[in-house]
Amino acid sequence: MCKAEKKCTHCKRLLELKDFHRKSSTNDGHRSICKECRKTNHKNLMVENSEYRKAHLKRQSRYTEKNKEIVMSNYSNGAMCCSHCGYDNMLALSIDHVNGGGCKHRQEINKNFYSWLRKNGFPEGYQVLCMNCQFVKRHKNNEWHCNR
Repeated sequence: MCKAEKKCTHCKRLLELKDFHRKSSTNDGHRSICKECRKTNHKNLMVENSEYRKAHLKRQSRYTEKNKEIVMSNYSNGAMCCSHCGYDNMLALSIDHVNGGGCKHRQEINKNFYSWLRKNGFPEGYQVLCMNCQFVKRHKNNEWHCNR
């Protein structure tokens, strides 16, 4: 067996290491179950086990909230408020593309926007706006629909 290959403990196929998720605590740095089997197992658990589904959704929600908090803090220099009016309720704050084109950009990256911002080192061209200020900006700039 080549170093770049591994046998999935679930489906028993010999696959390249790129077909396994990373896991630093293992000897080879990868999980023992391939990505495909892990995805199938996760889907089955979500459908068949309501407690697992609730716990998963709760973990996901906490991660999303924390991610949003980190991004908002970065783009507001720690103020955690709208850059136009100062509104500070996190439920109504969002990241705005300063030069427009946000809808198209989010379609292109096809991922969680807050995660993308973090993974790309908080690039310039974004600001924190409350939903009211964002609505006004969209109206003034005629940014109503995403061209699909």
